[in-house]
Amino acid sequence: MEIFMEKLKLQNRAISALGKKDARRRVASFLWDISENYQALGYSGENIQLNMSLQDIGNYLGLAAETLSRIFTKMKRDGLLKLNKRNVTIVNFDQLSELADKRYVKKV
Repeated sequence: MEIFMEKLKLQNRAISALGKKDARRRVASFLWDISENYQALGYSGENIQLNMSLQDIGNYLGLAAETLSRIFTKMKRDGLLKLNKRNVTIVNFDQLSELADKRYVKKV
């Protein structure tokens, strides 16, 4: 039970921090966190599957689905991501980490 409560506290802090970032940084942080979760499960953090709709992700991040779509398109155009429906490939971890205000340690 204590582990669950600690995890819940961490998630609440993360959600609170998201609200203080601009829209593009919120999306970058969201993608970064999903990538980290994939890596913790033993999968590639480079290729992630978005199981939520744009509307659901927008609700979670406090953004309109249209805004989210524009941000994804801009990130794709800027070379951060490759998109194929709900499949996202993170192309540039350095740029994404900078945008998300996260620390990226390149794996050897």
